Amino acid sequence: MASIAARFLQTGNLKQEEKKLIEFIKPVDETIKEKLHGMANNGFGATKPCLITIELIKEAINEYKQENQIYSQEITQTNCVELALSFRKILQISNLENLINIQTLRLDNNMIMKIENLSSLKSIKWLDLSFNYISEIEGLDGLENLTDLSLYSNQITEVKNLDKNRKLNVLSVGRNRIADVKVMVTYLRRFGNLQALCVHMNTFCKDDDSVQKILEQNQKQTAFPGSYDVIIENLQRLKYLDWKPIDAEYRKQIRNYQNTPKEEGGKEEMSEEKMLEERAKLHNADLDEIIDFFPRVLKNIKE
Repeated sequence: MASIAARFLQTGNLKQEEKKLIEFIKPVDETIKEKLHGMANNGFGATKPCLITIELIKEAINEYKQENQIYSQEITQTNCVELALSFRKILQISNLENLINIQTLRLDNNMIMKIENLSSLKSIKWLDLSFNYISEIEGLDGLENLTDLSLYSNQITEVKNLDKNRKLNVLSVGRNRIADVKVMVTYLRRFGNLQALCVHMNTFCKDDDSVQKILEQNQKQTAFPGSYDVIIENLQRLKYLDWKPIDAEYRKQIRNYQNTPKEEGGKEEMSEEKMLEERAKLHNADLDEIIDFFPRVLKNIKE
């Protein structure tokens, strides 16, 4: 596959931001080639990646004003509190240092491979980096007011480097490559404010098929996978898991199951199928009720 840098060089008519993009790609071209090839296979190949420019930020601010019907108030980079840079084919986070009052920043559905250049955004509370190509959680040390972080659908293998973000209420790391749920839970126990966690479709989720069978039988969103037991048992302040509520009775059921005596030969008295059926009795939330559940989660957390 011809490198992106080489294709840009062949055009002979480059804009300034494209030149900067070449300089970014050239030193790491071999390292990211495989990832870029994967992006091309997923539909990114038709459009060249871009950088965050001043013009792009101004365009996003104007879109925000139109969507919210703001006509009289002047919004600039320094007083902007919400900005969406989604679906822009952004390859690198940059040029955001003037957003000193930003509280909500959406960088989802881009081509970002590294979390960087965000340390100046001291006021940010909600950061969306979902649907990118990020493989490591990093670069968030300066964001001490961060309460909501979405890293859904990336390539992360471990939850770490969030020690400075102790105000986190909501963390979404579903659809990644996290394999060790116990290591993740041990790390997350230090976050006393964490109330909503999304982890589904990770490597450690092994019971999804069994749970799905029970859900289909009951036609309800009634149970969690067995691999979630360690999460429910150890993160006692957690109220929502994969956007479904965890009630006290459910926690009690999990605790009783963990303490169930075993028969000779190591066979547990309660089979996995029976346990799933018991779990199904504890919840009766219709699927329709959780479709628009995320706003209600945030509302309840704030209350």
